[in-house]
Amino acid sequence: HDKNYLRTVVKVTKALAVDSRDLHNLLAKDLREHRVIKNAGGVNEVKDALAAGAKEFATHSALFRFTRGFCEGRRGLDKNPIRNPNLTKETHADLKKWLFEYITELNRVLPNWTVVPGREVYLFRSSPALQALGVIGYDLYTKVEDSTERRAMIARIGEAKLDWRRTNVRDWGTVIGSVVEKEEENKRVVQVISPRSNRQAFDGTIRFLRDRCGLTDHLKKIGEEAASVASPMVQ
Repeated sequence: HDKNYLRTVVKVTKALAVDSRDLHNLLAKDLREHRVIKNAGGVNEVKDALAAGAKEFATHSALFRFTRGFCEGRRGLDKNPIRNPNLTKETHADLKKWLFEYITELNRVLPNWTVVPGREVYLFRSSPALQALGVIGYDLYTKVEDSTERRAMIARIGEAKLDWRRTNVRDWGTVIGSVVEKEEENKRVVQVISPRSNRQAFDGTIRFLRDRCGLTDHLKKIGEEAASVASPMVQ
């Protein structure tokens, strides 16, 4: 930037789009070339937020946060600098491979990601959903060693098992945002979910998806096994 009176403040997405220093941002730029992202409409490099019916899949800043969550877990969603990040020049190739594989798997279980028009009635492209899915990816690839079990967990949060529509207030009403009333074209009033981009929505969605895919029980089992090894029963 320019430190004189001609300096211009730019939006986060636009600043990230031209940055070539941050490794998470570089990986997010790599992800933009994934065929699923391209088929879904690509990335908007100008706006910080998109309307539900936007032709693009996401903003670059949203894809950046998704990538950061995938690489670093929950701490990747915070704005603070990350100490001892998992993503380094040495780990870039492996994390890129896992990230691309994860996007392919999500596309397999979320077929409406790329459907235009139509996907605007779903929640999975909203900011809290994308960021939570990034963190879930981190959990799956760092805590679930068996690839078959990992795929099964991803399938449990797919459209065949979980209703991602905005009208599903029963599952999503207290998780990802708030319930509002919307008048449809036929004048009928329905309740829909309005996603919120705040810590409560992020953490609530992460917790909800961990429970639904089976990660919560999986991590509990690992903890119990570790505790039994550390404190063996005295015969």
